[in-house]
Amino acid sequence: ATFFDFYLKKKWNKFQIGAEVPVISGEIANPYGLATAPATAQDYKASAYIIESSYQVTPSVKLGLNAGKVSGADGGNSFGAMYLNPNYHVANLMFRYNMLAVEDTGGNGNLSQDIFESSVTNATFAKIYLDYTSENWTWKSALIKAQAVEVASQGSTYFIHEKGHRSATTATADQDKDMGMELDFGFDYKWNPNIVLGSFLGYHFVGDYFAFDGSANKAPVKNSYIVGMNLGLQF
Repeated sequence: ATFFDFYLKKKWNKFQIGAEVPVISGEIANPYGLATAPATAQDYKASAYIIESSYQVTPSVKLGLNAGKVSGADGGNSFGAMYLNPNYHVANLMFRYNMLAVEDTGGNGNLSQDIFESSVTNATFAKIYLDYTSENWTWKSALIKAQAVEVASQGSTYFIHEKGHRSATTATADQDKDMGMELDFGFDYKWNPNIVLGSFLGYHFVGDYFAFDGSANKAPVKNSYIVGMNLGLQF
């Protein structure tokens, strides 16, 4: 496979914008993790389009808008899912953690999945944020909305991006594209030149995309949230 990554960043006075477009094209062996691998490699074409912009309204207030589209796989004969680096974060909760690992006990109590092994994939997203900075404080707020690019269609097999494999059976209903919306809040306090204390909150209004289980009956889903604190040391 061939990989290209195009990147551009520009600043005009108070406005700043950056864009990145990674593209992968070629062939890959058994991307769907089938028990019996195909005799020949399958076509692999994946891409992502990421834009990050901000405007410094005042010396203390910054308003920003980030958006992107990351391709997914449709479960067909070719593979089109792009997975961004797990260190690229869109929100405090969405795409940031591997939710399947939360209840994973593995064999004999040993975890078989990593909760931090999560990437932005198969999604179109937009994030608007507002930061307020004073002498020692930075207050952060954001609203994030996401929709799936590829979803299951009635009568067809589909790729389960969260699990990394194709469905064993065909879907008996269409899957909703709505991944939901998230509200984020947080702050950083610069205690001294070397120590930064912080806290964050993320509340995810879960969309019906995650209620799909392959049938017409939607699985019960609940809104999720995360609250945390962090400590940063700078030398």
